[in-house]
Formats: sequence, C-alpha cells, structure tokens
Amino acid sequence: MTRWGPQVQILSGVRNAPAQHPPDGGLSGILVEKDRTHTGEAMPQSTTLPVGETVDVKIRSAVVVTPDPLVVRAGTEDVQVPTGAEVEIVAPLHWPPLVGDVWKDGTGNKWFALTEVVNGEPKVRLISEDGGPLVNPQQVKTEFRPLTLEYRAS
Repeated sequence: MTRWGPQVQILSGVRNAPAQHPPDGGLSGILVEKDRTHTGEAMPQSTTLPVGETVDVKIRSAVVVTPDPLVVRAGTEDVQVPTGAEVEIVAPLHWPPLVGDVWKDGTGNKWFALTEVVNGEPKVRLISEDGGPLVNPQQVKTEFRPLTLEYRAS
C-alpha cells in the first residue's frame, strides 16, 4: 500500500505522476491535471511542480480492491483513496452486458439485453421494461446510472 505524498511530476508530455510514492521511488500511471483556472499556462514537457501547487489527480480505470477503506488497484499498485476524493463509477461490475442479462438502473427500471443486427453484424442492445427503442448499452450506462446486474444466465 502506498501513501499520498507532496511530489507531483509531469513526464514527457504525458501527465504521468508519482503523486504517491513508496520508498522505492514512486507509483507510475497516475494522471495529473494542473489547475489552469488561475494561470492558464501550458504545461512544459518535463516539470516538477512545487509543493503547494493546486492539481487534480485522476487514476483512470482503477479496480476496487476493498470498499472500506477504499483501496483501488492502479496498474500493479494498490492505492488507498483519501477521504474526500471524488470517485466515479465508469463501468459497473460485470460490464458489458451479455445477451440474456437483466440490468437495473438508478431509478429501479429494468433493462433487458438482446441482439440487434446492425449492417449485418450482431450487436448487444438494451431495451427498457417500459418498451421503447433498442438502445446502445453505453448510452444507458451514461444516462441511467448507476446500473447493477440483476440476472445473468450461466
């Protein structure tokens, strides 16, 4: 488990930062976006930010290891998420839908996964229990979160 530290480094144009660093030198794979609301300045390709600099730290596609305290896996490192950090679910457990699945959205509405042929290719689509058009699962995930899997055939 690594701990949060004050050093943030921007490496070779990729906002890749050891915002948390164990004694062996640091965690790679952390995205850092400098707060540009005050300065509007462009980021140099290689910069070490000073202590006290305001940044937003984002860990993309991390997987939950434990829920309380929240620990996520970022690459090969387990990272404890600090209290007050903003956490957004980008894909529910068991995503993407498979044909035959039943998903429930944040309002309690059920969505059924089935196949639609689009340009000769079978595509998984969701349809609401209330009827309506077949919908791309990504659209349902974005508009009706959070989604949870209610049923999946084995």
